[in-house]
Amino acid sequence: MEKRATSLFEIIRCPICSGESLSESGSQIAYDMREAIRKKINDGYTDEEIISELKNSYGNSIITIPPSTYILWFIPLTTLLVGCFLIRNVWIRKVATNELKREEFLCKWNKISVAKKNDLEKKRGKALEAKKELKMAFLTEEQINNSSREGKEEKEAHGEIETEHPGYLGSQDSYYVGNIKGIGRIYQQTFVDTYSRVAFAKLYTERTAITAADLLNDRVIPFFDEQKVSLLRILTDRGTEYCGRPENHAYQLYLGVENIDHSRTKAVHKLMAYVKGSTELCKMNATILSSERKFTPLWQNFS
Repeated sequence: MEKRATSLFEIIRCPICSGESLSESGSQIAYDMREAIRKKINDGYTDEEIISELKNSYGNSIITIPPSTYILWFIPLTTLLVGCFLIRNVWIRKVATNELKREEFLCKWNKISVAKKNDLEKKRGKALEAKKELKMAFLTEEQINNSSREGKEEKEAHGEIETEHPGYLGSQDSYYVGNIKGIGRIYQQTFVDTYSRVAFAKLYTERTAITAADLLNDRVIPFFDEQKVSLLRILTDRGTEYCGRPENHAYQLYLGVENIDHSRTKAVHKLMAYVKGSTELCKMNATILSSERKFTPLWQNFS
C-alpha cells in the first residue's frame, strides 16, 4: 500500500511548488495531499480514480509524466547509419570516376598509337620507295635479276620464310609501355601480318596468355574473317604469355580452336624474326621506345 502511495507521490505535482512532486516537497499542502492519498488508498480507490479526482480539482498539469528517453538511443544509431550511407555513396562515386578516367585514357592512347603508327608507316613507305627508285636508276636489268636471285638464295640459306599471301604468317609480340599513376603497368600486345604489314595493337594492364589471346580474338581474327582470309600461322618469341602446355594454356588453347599453327623464335630484346615483313613489328616497338621522351607531356596530362 505504501508502495502505491510512493509511486503516486512521484508523479503528482505540488500545487504551490515550482516543479516539485509531492515526494520532494516539504510544504504543508503537499503533506495534506499525501495523507489524503493514503486515506483514499485505504478506502479502496484505485490509482486511476485518485488521479482522475486530482485532475478534476487541479487540472491535467497536476500530473508529471517522465520524459521519454527512447529518442536518445535512436539518435546515435541514426547518425551512424546516415554517415555510412554517405561514405558509401562517396566511395562508389570515386571508384566510378577512376574507372571512367581509365577508360578515357585507354581510348585516347589507342587512337594516338594508331595515328602515330599510320604516320610512321607513310613516312617509311615513302623513304623506301625513294631509295628503291634511286637504286634502280643506277642498275641494269641484268644486275637487278642477279640481285634478286642472290637475295633469295641468301634468305633460304639462313632459314628465312618467304610469305606468299596475307594471312600466311602473322608476327605477335608484347611491349612494356610504362607505368601510370592510379593504373599501374601498361603493356601493349602487337600483331603484324608479315605480308601486307597490317598491324593491330591493344593496351593491357598485365602481360598474360589471356591478354595475348584477347588481341587475336578482339582485333585480328574478326578483321581476317571480314576480309575472308584465313590466318594460317603465328610467329612469337618463347615468352610465357605465348608458350605453355596446350591443355591448360589460354593462348595455346585459342590457337587450337582457331586451327592456327604456332612457330616460336628466340627472344633477343624484341621479336627479331627472320621473316620478310616481320621486322615491321620490331621497328614499330623500337620507334615507340625511341620516342618515349616525346610522349612525356602526354603522359603527364593523363596521369
